[in-house]
Amino acid sequence: MTAVVQYDSFFEHKRYAAGRVGISSPLNVTSALRVLAYASSFDSIDENLEMSETTVKNCVQHFCVAVIAVFSPEYLRPPTPSEIRELLEENAKRGFVGMVESIDCMHWTWKNCPMAVAGQHKGKEKKPNKVLEAVAGYKLRIWHYNFGSPGSLNDLNILEQSPVFDAILRGEAATVHYEINGHAYNTPYLLADGIYPSWPVFVKSTEKTLGLKCQHFARMQEACRKDVERCFGVLQPVSFFTT
Repeated sequence: MTAVVQYDSFFEHKRYAAGRVGISSPLNVTSALRVLAYASSFDSIDENLEMSETTVKNCVQHFCVAVIAVFSPEYLRPPTPSEIRELLEENAKRGFVGMVESIDCMHWTWKNCPMAVAGQHKGKEKKPNKVLEAVAGYKLRIWHYNFGSPGSLNDLNILEQSPVFDAILRGEAATVHYEINGHAYNTPYLLADGIYPSWPVFVKSTEKTLGLKCQHFARMQEACRKDVERCFGVLQPVSFFTT
């Protein structure tokens, strides 16, 4: 709360032009958290905190801007070279030399989707939804995200418009070196499911009917790819809605 209040004077406890004391900083921040965490409507906050719908809406908007401005340099950034080395070492111990993380998409129900755009946000799911593409690791930290694609798209369509490999295309990605079966590589890879294309940056599962080695590889790949699934499991209880 302190960082948000220091960034935006909107949350400061001050007097209005009429000389009356305004809403305190904790109440301003609490109202925004109630809306974002529990999908409460703006007017419902008045029952407990005695704040008007307009004031609560302003609190939410200012809170989101402040959180992004204050915390994005640390929590919405690509991994540093040292962090990439740590990821490579960690996954090498799990049997995947050269792997950094896993990639997948999650369909997030859009609770208050306007009827005008509901059709384009429905896919195989019954309700309108937005799609979150994420790259996450064993510790559940999301190193890449692409959120906002309509639910009518699948993982492959979303990948085509995703910035996940932009740094590699620009030549700005961290350089790594590792060997597999005597062959040297300098590009790390992600674990992915079968819908993703057969690119060198993706390692997918194999047919389990091809032999014992393939069966073992498929089990290990699917187990490690659960990293991103566990990450989605943590996020799933959070409601997504429009303001």
